[in-house]
Amino acid sequence: MATVVRLTLFLFLIVGCVSKSQKRIDTFILQSEIFDNNRTIRVYLPPSYDGIKTFKVLYLNDGQNLFGDNEIGAVNEWRLDEIMDSLWKETDLEPLIVVGIDHAGKGRGNEYLPWPDEYLHPPIPQPEGSKYPHFLMEEVMPAIETKYQVQKGKHHTGIGGASYGGLISLYTLVSNPETFGFALIESPSLYVNDQSILTLVKEQGGSWPTRIYLGIGTNELGLEHCGLNNPDNQMAVEDVDSLYNLVRQQTPATKCLKFVDSCAVHSELAWSRRLPQALQFLLGD
Repeated sequence: MATVVRLTLFLFLIVGCVSKSQKRIDTFILQSEIFDNNRTIRVYLPPSYDGIKTFKVLYLNDGQNLFGDNEIGAVNEWRLDEIMDSLWKETDLEPLIVVGIDHAGKGRGNEYLPWPDEYLHPPIPQPEGSKYPHFLMEEVMPAIETKYQVQKGKHHTGIGGASYGGLISLYTLVSNPETFGFALIESPSLYVNDQSILTLVKEQGGSWPTRIYLGIGTNELGLEHCGLNNPDNQMAVEDVDSLYNLVRQQTPATKCLKFVDSCAVHSELAWSRRLPQALQFLLGD
């Protein structure tokens, strides 16, 4: 009987170790001097990661919603690790490291908004989103490049996010066109401050990454009957259309895919559903 118990315990420990290692989600706490706070950084390592070979890297905002490894639960996550594991098995896409940067909790809007959002409650009169590119490039990226085997340089580095996270990703791209070679932008909050991000894009005249994926639902507000003919839903799609056209005009060599998802709402479920095609476009031939 004792032998059976020991064997059972041994098998349980082996299964537990295998299950834990298969997730390959590293976490660490980053202390930010720029924002004077701390946050969790979550790092997805591809199955072939061995600490020697180097990989491309994709930095994504709202990291706490990417992998389902927190208290929020699977309903509010992108299922990014499962989707990527599946893609590596079923396609010839080149694996990459994904860095999920947790937002600052109640300070999310402060860090993700370069301009005030009049529809945010409570309002933030002077948000600090203009500091975000410095936070990413001077604090997050050096920490990742020190800890992990990532390929450096524009063509090996991507950025992305959704909603406010998509807005600040675009702001960072426009401010630092030489840093990122591909971008994943989902349901971006382009309306903020009378479409100030589109005005900035026009003023900069832009040098865009090699590839950009833009995703938007036709029912971002989540209204009944797909929110047909709702002006705010229509504006969300039209703003993404405007951004897409600007990218194509300013940098014709950029490959830009715009996907308008019929009846899709503003949620992690929609972004997760669109993720496989986004990754295949950004990373494939």
